[in-house]
Amino acid sequence: LDRTQVLGNDEDYGHSGCVNALSWSTDGRTLVTGGDDRTICFWRSDDDTGELFLRSVIETGHTANIFNAQFLPNSSLIATCAGDSEVRVFDIEKARGDAGLGRSGNGRTWDISRDEPRMRVFRCHSRSRTKRIVPESASNFLSVSQDGTVRQHDLRTSHTCRTGCPPPLIKVPHQLFAIARSSLTPFYFVVAGSSPYGHLFDRRMIPRLLKEEWGVKAHDDELAQAVRRFGRRNIPTYEKARDAHVTGSRMAESNGHEVLLSYSGDGIYLYSIYDDVEDSSFAPNGSNILPRSPKRRRTDSKGDRHPSQLTSVDPTLEEPSEDMPLDIEEEELDADDLAMDMFLGDDDDLMDTDEELLVESRTMDNTLKSDLESLGTVMPRSTFRGICNVETVKDVNFLGPNDDFVVSGSDDGSFFLWDKQTSRLEGIYEGDGSVVNVIEQHPFLPMVAVSGIDHTVKIFSPVPSGTERKYSKISSAESIIRQNTQRA
Repeated sequence: LDRTQVLGNDEDYGHSGCVNALSWSTDGRTLVTGGDDRTICFWRSDDDTGELFLRSVIETGHTANIFNAQFLPNSSLIATCAGDSEVRVFDIEKARGDAGLGRSGNGRTWDISRDEPRMRVFRCHSRSRTKRIVPESASNFLSVSQDGTVRQHDLRTSHTCRTGCPPPLIKVPHQLFAIARSSLTPFYFVVAGSSPYGHLFDRRMIPRLLKEEWGVKAHDDELAQAVRRFGRRNIPTYEKARDAHVTGSRMAESNGHEVLLSYSGDGIYLYSIYDDVEDSSFAPNGSNILPRSPKRRRTDSKGDRHPSQLTSVDPTLEEPSEDMPLDIEEEELDADDLAMDMFLGDDDDLMDTDEELLVESRTMDNTLKSDLESLGTVMPRSTFRGICNVETVKDVNFLGPNDDFVVSGSDDGSFFLWDKQTSRLEGIYEGDGSVVNVIEQHPFLPMVAVSGIDHTVKIFSPVPSGTERKYSKISSAESIIRQNTQRA
């Protein structure tokens, strides 16, 4: 590989801020980029030369930095998320205005589109930065936020945000920065964030929430429960356990079971969702889903369970027992209420609505934390080191037609490429003047897009054998790794 093209410049065209988002269209003809300038750019490949040129720019209306932009499969739709907590959807076909409206870029003209292409705005995440989007179909995608939730967005349905949002698929008691999914195992997805662990969830275990359909807010114990967690055997001495967090995650498209986690201040770890755990068993079909916490369940005036508490995707997994006393939950709730009275005093009127919500939120988070901590831990198969991942939130990725390589950016402006099987470092390339954050390969060509703090996007492609690789830094690998180790 070597750098073969630079998209944009700081003065005439392209982005005017850091480029945080890269996504190729399904047909590979268009690259969408997004960043701190709150715009998304569309770069189209030339039919004759194969080089990318700027086709159009959309001013998204986001009021904070764009963190992710993704093509929805086999469509002209783009989903974006940003630090303003919003998720927005645009139609690139509607962004094709008069090409003469734009400024002259790299020998071509391009147009600026503003409000016309916007289709939907989702404000479902609770005023926290929304970090990543995972496409599922042309009308469906997932988003993950620092509010600790993963939400599903279906463009075929509508709702009123803030008051009528569907419940999140999952909720965890810590911030989330990353989500990964493979099209080969679409029922699994991995989330990670401000926790020493990544967690695997099974979509098939998500129950049908009848209460939501009836207009009653669902409780968090009725959401999907984690079936696996991934961690490290040893935490680096320079890293405090409470500061451990994951910045990026990927699942392999070629096999559907390998998972990459990139830890801030540490290395990159490769896992398999089918490997044994240290202190519990795991069934790949998700049949050992964690039991729901009875403390979070509610009873009606007769002490009977709500019908939705007995409904799931697979009813055989949770058969109610006729011998099970139906007043157990009520007794446990009474015990909880007694403990709360001892803390707050006997006068319930002293606790206003905000305090009630605060106490309930803390109880909810403690319950979720307990559930996650009860899982066994899967240890990594391989580790990839050499980068420095401290200054920014870096993604991680597989590379090659069969996910043969692991690739990640670094604080030194390089991106590293390792052989997945041997963990051998195969390449170091200059990808940015400061920091490389994102690397995305073309869907079927040996072409890689790289971005970071610079306002431009670099394209790397194979060069003829014997050609000088100007942007390869593998000859200085030893000194680069030493400096990165000192930075960390």
